[in-house]
Amino acid sequence: MSKAREIQIANLEAAVFPFGLSMRLLWNGHKSRKVDISAPFNFQHRVHASVDSDTGEIYGLPRQWKSVFATSKDRLFKRGPMIVTDAVLDRNLASLTNLVNASNGFATPSRSHPGPQHRSQNDCVISPSTSIKSVNTSDPSANGHSARHRHPVNPEDVRHTLLSIVNPTDPRNDLCNIKMLGRGSTGTVSHAYMTSKRRNVAVKRMVIKTQQRPELLINEVNVMKRCSHPNIVQMISAHVVEEELWILMEVATAGSLTNFLSQKRLTEISIATISKQTLEALSYLHSIGVIHRDLKSDSILLTHNRIVKLSDFGFSCLLTNQVPKRRSLLGTPYWLSPEVAGREEYDSAIDIWSYGITVIEMVCGEPPFYDDEPVVAIQRIKTSPSPKIPPDFKISDELADFLAQMLHIQPTDRWQASQLLEHEFVDKALEDPTQIEL
Repeated sequence: MSKAREIQIANLEAAVFPFGLSMRLLWNGHKSRKVDISAPFNFQHRVHASVDSDTGEIYGLPRQWKSVFATSKDRLFKRGPMIVTDAVLDRNLASLTNLVNASNGFATPSRSHPGPQHRSQNDCVISPSTSIKSVNTSDPSANGHSARHRHPVNPEDVRHTLLSIVNPTDPRNDLCNIKMLGRGSTGTVSHAYMTSKRRNVAVKRMVIKTQQRPELLINEVNVMKRCSHPNIVQMISAHVVEEELWILMEVATAGSLTNFLSQKRLTEISIATISKQTLEALSYLHSIGVIHRDLKSDSILLTHNRIVKLSDFGFSCLLTNQVPKRRSLLGTPYWLSPEVAGREEYDSAIDIWSYGITVIEMVCGEPPFYDDEPVVAIQRIKTSPSPKIPPDFKISDELADFLAQMLHIQPTDRWQASQLLEHEFVDKALEDPTQIEL
């Protein structure tokens, strides 16, 4: 076999078998007597696949192959938030098993998760006054209706609702020197100069109709309008520009904490200083009934003078007396708490768990289970004991206890943000954040 052919097969195996299985392993699963093989005859080319050069999507594949490629593609987006349903979990976990069993001549029935469905429409919108009338706001877990049967929200309805809560002006005439900074899972972020305010701003642009859950854009605007805290990124204004939502925010010039974690291991004093500011932001959010629901190092921004700015409120929600708990399975897999991974009801304690995982990320460079596929990681989070720092990383007793108080399996055992601010590990925080070693 030629070298080029071997490379071609290896590349195909890597894409189709993300768990490290080999086509040769499947083909050699049955040992049978050698038979004579004739030349091909009556060959028909029934699958015509093509790649969209703009989106990278593959079209024309059989349905079974699509799910396998989708699982493999997850490797490229491990840090991106996701909205997960039982159907997605079942399909991804079963797809490779079914493929292996089918090749060995065995049939495997499709799996189903027992228990209540978790997608509550109350998670969509934070303010009843801005809710979308076309959305059924009942909780499917309470009335027995499955989340997969809910009616999708019309993006045009979302756009009209956004028009009622954003600034009606067109910001393009007020912005100059626009420069793209990056592209995320929901849109793009650019740097610009706002002439009317004589300041630099970050411009987050999201195409409404391409969002997986467009109604969450309303959520993001409403939460950011509510928040006013020195450790939370400030929204300057929000606008609907043609088919996009534009959110203008203050600029955190040093970027996300993730950028620094990829370069060096943080000292405990630096971790304590960042923790104090982040917990101040969380304590404020929880005091006004807001849960972040996607807290990780990417969500923690830093200014040039090392002030923490908590950001990314696209998955946040409001707890009220009428809705004191949530059940939606959304967020970024590796930072999910056990109760979210298990589709149980949850409250603000999930943010405490996610920050505990973020502290592990600060010490070790990545969260637990980061080598696993996202769906596998979610299953392990559900069933594993509280994660701990590997023994190769030496940490103080204070930091170990600080982590332990955030990573209790039972949510009611976790310390609240206000309590963690009194922990002896946080006492190590520098009074002057500019002295953080990053």
